[in-house]
Amino acid sequence: MAARKTHRCDWRDRAEALESELKVARGELDKLREKTGLLDEKIDALNRRMFGRRSERQRVPDINAEVRKLRPSDPEQAKAKHRATEEQKKQIGAEPHRPEVPRAKCHCEYCGDGPEEFHLIGSKTSTVYSMRPTQLIKRVYTRDTRACHCGKTIVSAPPPERFGKSQYDASVVL
Repeated sequence: MAARKTHRCDWRDRAEALESELKVARGELDKLREKTGLLDEKIDALNRRMFGRRSERQRVPDINAEVRKLRPSDPEQAKAKHRATEEQKKQIGAEPHRPEVPRAKCHCEYCGDGPEEFHLIGSKTSTVYSMRPTQLIKRVYTRDTRACHCGKTIVSAPPPERFGKSQYDASVVL
């Protein structure tokens, strides 16, 4: 038996080399398992925060609750606040604007008439609020609507520019 342990050949050397590689690979595998375990814990914690029961989630302030605090709960108080706001709007001086209907649009495809043949058939009024430093300005736009004498073509002045669908332009928002 002593001869077997002292026996050295290429196969024995190869087996010992593979055993040492296996030890290194197992060490690396243990490190990777430890790292994935930590990552799994972090993912579980994040999932609990996002999708867990309400008692486990992080408390994020509810914006609706903040808005409710600002709104008066008493209907009379709300009406009074609304009346005060309307009164403030009435006190703002209005700047009238009357944009022209673009002459390029005043052309009838049916009879070929030009801008001279279009007559006024009505007007639309729009109110837009904008800001100057320390001052709110109310601009009242009256947009004319014109029609060709044949009655088949109707054109209007362009609407005033606003922020979204509100009554305010971008200067009030900024």
